[in-house]
Amino acid sequence: MLGLVIDHCVPPPENFFPDSPMSAQNMADRSALWAKEGMPSVHPEWSAPRFYMTINMGIEVKKNLPEEGVKWLFTRFRVKGVRDGRFDVGCEIWDREGELVAVSQQVWMVVEVDREMMKKTGPMGKL
Repeated sequence: MLGLVIDHCVPPPENFFPDSPMSAQNMADRSALWAKEGMPSVHPEWSAPRFYMTINMGIEVKKNLPEEGVKWLFTRFRVKGVRDGRFDVGCEIWDREGELVAVSQQVWMVVEVDREMMKKTGPMGKL
């Protein structure tokens, strides 16, 4: 389950694209709006023009979580390097008590999404 927490974050490079609806600023603005007006009944789909493919991921678990799970985990991502569309990311996961739960190292690749191709093939179309 920790792999899903790590792999389903908004990739840090989205903060450097002014057009990104998934940047930290746009996500904060959307969260403030939802706090005022309530969350939408359907979660908004990914709408950034980029897809981030995980090439490699390693996770080191530092603390076991209870079997029933936990409601909140805090994540901190740090981009270590970017080169030719690939980037290295370090992630730390902390619990509510401030204890380190896991650390992760990943390599992601940025793929530009062709919206016209997506219309023809759908989200699971062939690359």
